[in-house]
Amino acid sequence: MYSFGPSSDVTFCQDIETKEFMEREFEDHYNQIRINDLKDMSKSELVDKLLNMEKQAQDLENQLDSSPDRLVKSLQHSGNGMIQSLQKEIEELRTENSRLKELLYS
Repeated sequence: MYSFGPSSDVTFCQDIETKEFMEREFEDHYNQIRINDLKDMSKSELVDKLLNMEKQAQDLENQLDSSPDRLVKSLQHSGNGMIQSLQKEIEELRTENSRLKELLYS
């Protein structure tokens, strides 16, 4: 069963802070590895990579220009799952909020 009070609040905050710290550390480490990989590339490799990225960007722009309806449908389809997930999370948070209010005022 859940216990609520100052100690559980501290534990919850520490868990969030630990998770955020771990995410920042991972991102920093990943970025550093990526930078090292780029530094190890030759000038021609970097130019090729840049040209490839520019081509990909141009292809994406062309897709946007040629079929905005398809893109909108794709975003709506992928967004439906996210919307449902967020709605579920909102409902869970409302339930949790109500339960905490009851504990606070009882």
